[in-house]
Formats: sequence, C-alpha cells, structure tokens
Amino acid sequence: MRIHYRTYEFNKPRHIHETYYHELKDKILKGEEIDIAPMNKPSKEFKGTLTAIKIGLITIGLGFILSQYEEDLGIVAGIAILFTLFAGIRLMNLGYFSYIIVYRKRIRYFKKLKRRINDSSSYYDFKCP
Repeated sequence: MRIHYRTYEFNKPRHIHETYYHELKDKILKGEEIDIAPMNKPSKEFKGTLTAIKIGLITIGLGFILSQYEEDLGIVAGIAILFTLFAGIRLMNLGYFSYIIVYRKRIRYFKKLKRRINDSSSYYDFKCP
C-alpha cells in the first residue's frame, strides 16, 4: 500500500524580455502594485480543510466543557478529535507544507526581482548584474 500526497516546487522563470522589463519598470516607478506571477495564499488555497480543522478544535473544546456537566457528552470531544485528526492528515496529503515553502520562496524571489528592476538603470544593467 502506497500513500500518495502532493508536493509543490518553485521553478524560477527564465529571464524576462526587454519589453516586459520596461512595462514592469514603468509600473514600479508609478508606484503601482504588481504581482508578476499570482498565486493563492495558503489560507485561501486550503480554506476548506483549514476551516474543518478550526471547527474540529472548537468542537473539542466544547466537548470537554460539556463533558464536565454531562459525562455522556464526552463522546462529542472524542468524535471531534478523530474528525480533526483526519482533517490534519488530509491537509498533509494535499501538500500544505510544501505549498507554504513554495509560496515563501516565490515571494522572496519576486521581491528580489522587483528590487533589481527598480535599482537597474537599463535592461542591460538588469540582465547583467
């Protein structure tokens, strides 16, 4: 039996063309917010599973509180623990942690790219640091 899970990788794009460099340079100089390669935030990409985990954690807390008043309601906490555990396993199978790593690498790379474009005086200066 094999366990299959997703992984994500960040592949640096090739050098940008001169016309695109000038478009980006103009937008940066105008102070416009640019997103060269849009990517969903991890909280948005995995919203459903993260919501399930939050609901599970809240239900665990409520289950423990209710079990102090009525012993039979302790089963609510037990079911919530299992539910949250399965949601956590699903989150790992969906590649949540590798997605976060790729997301951070992408942000770092494009911040550097924007800085290099902003600091360069010409396309040649940008292309050959």
